[in-house]
Amino acid sequence: EDRVRLTRKQNGTVFLSIHADTITATADIRGVTIYTGDDRPSDAEAARVAEAENRSDLGLATPEGKIDTSINDILGDLMLRETRAHSILLAQELASRIADVVQLNRNPVRAAGFRVLRAPDIPSVLIEIGYLSSKNDIDLLTSAEWRDRTSERLAAGINEFISRTRVNAAQTPSSP
Repeated sequence: EDRVRLTRKQNGTVFLSIHADTITATADIRGVTIYTGDDRPSDAEAARVAEAENRSDLGLATPEGKIDTSINDILGDLMLRETRAHSILLAQELASRIADVVQLNRNPVRAAGFRVLRAPDIPSVLIEIGYLSSKNDIDLLTSAEWRDRTSERLAAGINEFISRTRVNAAQTPSSP
């Protein structure tokens, strides 16, 4: 919640949470995966990663209260749905921009209930940039050249996403 609050304070247009985790279940997992937030995980692996990340955030989050069915909650739910749709577009743009620089994990765009991706108003993605359990990924992560190229591509993807969504928003007719 503090990270999302900081994003809002800085007038952030998108939120990226970049991670490099360790997978001990199998030694051959490597590459980049981009996650969006969703209450229904796209697959078992996405659910497992979200659960592990959320456990590490437990001390930072406030407890969730009862669901209120007020108008504000309904409007908030509608906003969250639109933001999640934009988050998917952001994830797809980022994956396509970095595909020639990084090895994408199989099924590189996934969804799960990450706590850090619950902002109802800011398109958000969690990027698993590599695995510290993979020697190949460690070699890339410690390469300044690879980090620079990957960062440049991610920035280009963000800029394209922002440009495209601003154009789409400007073309959408206003309600009376």
